[in-house]
Amino acid sequence: MKATHDETTFTLTGEIWSATYPLDELPKWLRWYRSRKARFPKAGNSYDATIAALEGLAGELGYSAFRLTHQRSSAAQMPRGPR
Repeated sequence: MKATHDETTFTLTGEIWSATYPLDELPKWLRWYRSRKARFPKAGNSYDATIAALEGLAGELGYSAFRLTHQRSSAAQMPRGPR
């Protein structure tokens, strides 16, 4: 999994899919993938590469650990999964 960015968006690129999102949604997507890993342990390590890519991008962009773990969105704003 690869995560890249420009001034306003970030793109996740996997083996068979890619998706681009606004940079301000990075914390939401990282929380979403972490929640999938926690909620579906039978998925094993299938979310690990995406989580690692998002964490790497967050570090590169200087996101604080607090912002990535504690900023909450309403249920209506939470992402439903890759588009």
